[in-house]
Parts: sequence; C-alpha cells; structure tokens
Amino acid sequence: MNSVEMRLCPAPPRQSRQSLSSRIAFCHATKEAARFAAKFLLGGTRRIMKLTLLSLIAVPLICFHLVAADAPAKTSPRFKARVACFNGKLDSGSSCSTTTFQPDGALHAKGKMTCGFPGQVSEIEWSFVERRGTNDVYRFTRRFPSDTAAVSTTSKSIEFSNSRVVVFEDKFQAVVMEPPKK
Repeated sequence: MNSVEMRLCPAPPRQSRQSLSSRIAFCHATKEAARFAAKFLLGGTRRIMKLTLLSLIAVPLICFHLVAADAPAKTSPRFKARVACFNGKLDSGSSCSTTTFQPDGALHAKGKMTCGFPGQVSEIEWSFVERRGTNDVYRFTRRFPSDTAAVSTTSKSIEFSNSRVVVFEDKFQAVVMEPPKK
C-alpha cells in the first residue's frame, strides 16, 4: 500500500496509534466490504426486486411472531383465587364461595355464582380482563336483588395480586376475591 492509498484509507475506529500492518488489514477489509456492497446492491434491478419482496414477506412474519409469542402469557390469570359472598357483614358466618381453578390447578378466566337470602339474592359474574404489571385484572358484575323486580346491576374492575380485595360491600352483602383457603 503506497502513501496515497494510506491517506485515503481511514484509521480504524477508537484506535489512534496502530501499527502499519493493522492499518493495512483494516483498509483492505474496508475496501473488500465496499466492493461486495457495490456488486451486491448494484447487481441489477432483479436482485433489488428479490430483496424487496423478501423483506416485504420476512419483516411482517417476524413482527407477527414476536407479538404472538407474548399473547398467550397475558390472556390467562396467574393467581389462583376464591370468590366469596358474605351475607350480612364481611367475614360473617353465612357465605357462599367458589374458586377460580380446578382441582388439577387449571385456572378459569370467568365464573358465576348466586348467593343470598330470599329478597337479598345476588348473581355475581366475573371474568379475567388482562394482566397489568404484577396484577390480574377482573371485571365483576353484580345483579342485586336478582330475585325481585327491583333488580339493579353494578359493575366494577379490580386488580388482584394474591391478597384480599373487597369487590362490593353494602348492608346486605360483601363480595371479595381472595387467595384460596388451604
């Protein structure tokens, strides 16, 4: 490599003092890369069309794969839970309850229960909405008193993270989502 070529070839990045042989090697690699890029990119419109078509197919498939890989993990709850409806005050001796999982551990994304005394019966439905941070988000709907003509419907979203959450509470009932009893 002569002195003219030496001045035209840039120094390798982040190295101010290098031996002549390493600068020559870097310069040679840079020239080879430039030749390859020119040959590859300027090799004709056919090659460019093939690359464009390949890119139009590959990029959406890769993006879809990356997005789809996260979807199953977020569409199911992560915590086992118990839904309880206490007649009267919270933790009263009179209650109805169910769990959000099967004996084999499989989690249910939704459920329904009916609980109460005549004239004070609740129909409670819940469904898993999403995972938000470390919490499972559920949407609850309560129809009360469902056994009368004066029924009203109330809905509420809650975030459950394996500790008790009071969903609805009035002078007739208290509905909670809590960790299952052992």
